[in-house]
Amino acid sequence: MNIKIDHMGVKAEKGVVPYLNFEIHISSDRSERKPHNQLLIATVKLTLQGNSIASSEPLILCKNFDSQIALRANIPMPRDLIDAIEATRVDDLPLGAAIEMFCSYGSEDGTTHQFSQYNLYHDLKYSQKEWTGMLKEMGYSEAWIFEIARPTLEGMDVVVEHLQKAADNLATRDYEGCMANTRSAWNAVKPLLDSKWDEIKALIDEDSPGESNRDPKSTRIKATRDKIHSIANVGVHREAYKIQPDDAILCYHLTVSMISYLSKLLKKAA
Repeated sequence: MNIKIDHMGVKAEKGVVPYLNFEIHISSDRSERKPHNQLLIATVKLTLQGNSIASSEPLILCKNFDSQIALRANIPMPRDLIDAIEATRVDDLPLGAAIEMFCSYGSEDGTTHQFSQYNLYHDLKYSQKEWTGMLKEMGYSEAWIFEIARPTLEGMDVVVEHLQKAADNLATRDYEGCMANTRSAWNAVKPLLDSKWDEIKALIDEDSPGESNRDPKSTRIKATRDKIHSIANVGVHREAYKIQPDDAILCYHLTVSMISYLSKLLKKAA
């Protein structure tokens, strides 16, 4: 008996642990009469470069099958697995699905039982754009975005837009684009912060009298803010500095963290 995969649909889903939902339609060319009963045990495995990296719980079906079988399985995609995939990915992602099936069925009079094992493989190669979209559907790209409070001041939406673009740049390994968008975010937010800095400074130092031989907390925050902005400006001078992937990742996280912190104070001061 020959058995094959007719169709495989994969959908990314959010959850406590995000997962990939598989809907698989399998057919066989079995010509004999429908068996009296049938037991099917199947496992769906996700593969990368021929190696199994994750699998579903075993699927157990006990029913009469004709020449077609429909399987539905979930494969968990925890953060450490995503990190491992991203560490090996270069642009497109050559994923695959391996289905291990064990089938047992008897004749109508119940006297004969047959046992068969099948190993089926399906190519799931995703383009960089498709995989980035699946990460978003699982909620991972959203997890990279810190909460940005939006004051009722003109221009804050522009800041958020550039930070989102910077996150998208990281997902597609466009590190110079990430630096450019973090720099644009700083250029957009700086006038807003400067216009309310006295109020923001008072909020930072509230209930913090400080020490006589140390700078106030607000002065240290301002110095840190300026240094992060300076890191983003490195990308302007391509003839003098090469942007490494870790440079862009560092700048992105520092920028989002600081702007998130200051935007909450800006909202109070507005």
